[in-house]
Amino acid sequence: MEQKIARIYTFVQRKIRYISIKTDFGTGFTGHPAEVTLVNGYGDCTDKAIVLATMLKAIGVEAHPIVLGTFGFAHDLYSVPNLNGDHAIDRVFLNGRVFFLDSTAETFRYPFFRWDDHGQPYVDALGRKVGFIDMPPPDASRGVENWDVQFDAQGRATLSRVDTSTGLFEAIYREELEQIDQREREKQLRELVLNYGPGGELISYKDENLHDVDQPLKQTLVFRLPALAKKTGAVWVIDLPGLPTHFSRVDNETRRTTLLSPTQFTEDLSYTVHLPPNWKLEDMPQPKLIHTALIDFDGRYERTADGFRLSFHVINRDTRVEPQQYPDYRKTLIEIEAFFARRAFAREVSQ
Repeated sequence: MEQKIARIYTFVQRKIRYISIKTDFGTGFTGHPAEVTLVNGYGDCTDKAIVLATMLKAIGVEAHPIVLGTFGFAHDLYSVPNLNGDHAIDRVFLNGRVFFLDSTAETFRYPFFRWDDHGQPYVDALGRKVGFIDMPPPDASRGVENWDVQFDAQGRATLSRVDTSTGLFEAIYREELEQIDQREREKQLRELVLNYGPGGELISYKDENLHDVDQPLKQTLVFRLPALAKKTGAVWVIDLPGLPTHFSRVDNETRRTTLLSPTQFTEDLSYTVHLPPNWKLEDMPQPKLIHTALIDFDGRYERTADGFRLSFHVINRDTRVEPQQYPDYRKTLIEIEAFFARRAFAREVSQ
């Protein structure tokens, strides 16, 4: 059944274009019948929610189109029941579970849905229910990058980066990539490689399952950097590209208003670094472990047979940072910045 729901969800996202044409107050509030939208091949959020609910009903799954106020709307929007709001999605009932699907976007793989719906107030008129859309757990949207870095004796490096992000990250990447052709994509990556380091050279890239929303998106990038490690005497300072350097949220020392973000997410990045035989790993930064109500961070360097591995795991629950929480929150981010600013060192030895 889940597979059928996923296919229907993808169909409504991809095959029913988002176009809003309303002729009177009634169609503005209630949308068009599903058969009209299917024949037209287009509709607005209300129309698409009706089509999705109707198609799910046809396979025996109950679903209700609902009205909601997206990110930015007050959470007490429906403290007095009304039909105000700026969006419509579906509330789905399956095997005792209740979950939400938003078919307005085009690139969300089932069961993920738009970030600006998360945690927001809704009205289900059919179900006579007023409530809040569940905030997905942080691991529902994961930024995942696995790097492999091979140094030679001159400090040059050949690198590969494999991105298998999910949820919000995957949908955003897919949407961006579908809007550009291959020539533009290659130009974009050449510029990215140059940003990673002077003289960067693109070797190859591959975007797997780009146009198949039912399959995970996988992005692979391979490139060279001619001077990734810097030599001081007999010591090599090892830089790694793509690490966070600054969090804009720490720019203010204090805040008078609540800092809001639309959803929770996690980040998992790893760098496997291979050193040449005449380099001996001299020193690495100490692990950094942080656990707070808003952020968990686990960053660590570990020795391997021919080099080291850097990995870090971040859980972001910081959807709402109150002014009184901000000083400690800011301190946490500054500590994480400091971890990423540190480097590993290798000494050149004679063989």
